[in-house]
Amino acid sequence: IVCSLGVDGQVNCPSLTGFNTCGCSADGGGRTIYVDCGNAQLGDVKASELLQLFINNPNVSPLSSVYLAYNQLTKMPDEIAQLDQLATAYFHGNNIQSIQANAFNFSPTLKTLYLSSNSISNIEPGAFNGTILLKSII
Repeated sequence: IVCSLGVDGQVNCPSLTGFNTCGCSADGGGRTIYVDCGNAQLGDVKASELLQLFINNPNVSPLSSVYLAYNQLTKMPDEIAQLDQLATAYFHGNNIQSIQANAFNFSPTLKTLYLSSNSISNIEPGAFNGTILLKSII
């Protein structure tokens, strides 16, 4: 699935070949991306591969919202800390047991974080580094 490529001012999504049940679309003001891979049976490695498509790629619009709920994640993807315009992150319904140090190490763009229905038993010191102004953790 590819969104509006090559037109100035429109959202540019990466090719999601290999992520058949995932979708990509414009979010809000039309300059950032919402990616939906809910219930796609993604494990930790595949989720990291997905997020890498959005990092340091000048041909792709910034990712502002990621929906990785109801997958098979056991940890927060390391790439989350590199998504400097992420505003909303959905990780509920996985099997995340720990949030590692520097998992959320970026500027105050993240406003809402969904972590319910996980088995989180440990949040390492420094997991939320940087200036983060969360409005809600659910």
